[in-house]
Amino acid sequence: MKHRWWLFVGLVVALSVGLGYGPLAQQTISATAVISNLSCRGGVQIVQLNWLQGQTLLASQIFTPPVVIAIETKREFPFSLRAVPSNLQVRGVFVGAAGQAISFDLTVPVGQETRYECGTILASVAGQQPPQPPTTGQPTLPPGLPPLTPGMNPQQLIAALRAAGVTVEEQGTQDKPKIGNADDPLVLGALGPGLQAVAYWVSSGTGQLRAAVTYDRPLVPVVLWVVGLPTLATCFSVPPPGGGLTVFCDRPALFAPFTTFNGGPVPGIVFFVLVIKVGGPTMPFVLSLAG
Repeated sequence: MKHRWWLFVGLVVALSVGLGYGPLAQQTISATAVISNLSCRGGVQIVQLNWLQGQTLLASQIFTPPVVIAIETKREFPFSLRAVPSNLQVRGVFVGAAGQAISFDLTVPVGQETRYECGTILASVAGQQPPQPPTTGQPTLPPGLPPLTPGMNPQQLIAALRAAGVTVEEQGTQDKPKIGNADDPLVLGALGPGLQAVAYWVSSGTGQLRAAVTYDRPLVPVVLWVVGLPTLATCFSVPPPGGGLTVFCDRPALFAPFTTFNGGPVPGIVFFVLVIKVGGPTMPFVLSLAG
């Protein structure tokens, strides 16, 4: 009789585990990927998401057709996983400033908001502490530049840069802007080796200006600085930690990355648009302007 009783207990335990009711039942982990598009006007296409624990693949999803994220929007991708992930791999495509399709393949850590060419990626797990927002109110300029500050006029900016050894080319003047009535033009430029800068005088009939610079060397720091006259309203943008491919002064502060001061559009009638390259070889860039 005792033998039959223990056999009965063993059968109940085995059935409980098999049906997912016992202490050995495998729990699921709720994970979410949030991907934003802050700057790519042609949209971002998400092709595949892979959740990883070290080198072990926990879950994978291929999107057919790709999920499209329009500019100034974000998408959430919820998952149920069998273990806590350490990284998220994101594969997709975005449209560059020149209209070309550019593919990307990024692996980002879970719990840390990560910048990419078009916006941000945040991979999180339910119950984990969310990332804290930056506490500094102003981005830090790359090493090698003088202490430029908002409120400086164009002449002060040029003088400070030249005193620090930066070669500055100025195109146009405040009275005769190089680009008149900016209406969504793309300016193709290039900066030579070392510390180099180019400044464009731009006018706008709309009373405001949006600007962004795209380049192709993520490890070379680039700074975009825009001053609106006559008020000296200022926006400047630096690359995120680890490098980037775009700097922005083209959206309100609510949507601007934490590496942009003040956001855009910048108010004014005439604008001083400064592009600075801190070191590195000769590098082409595309300056996008809109009223």
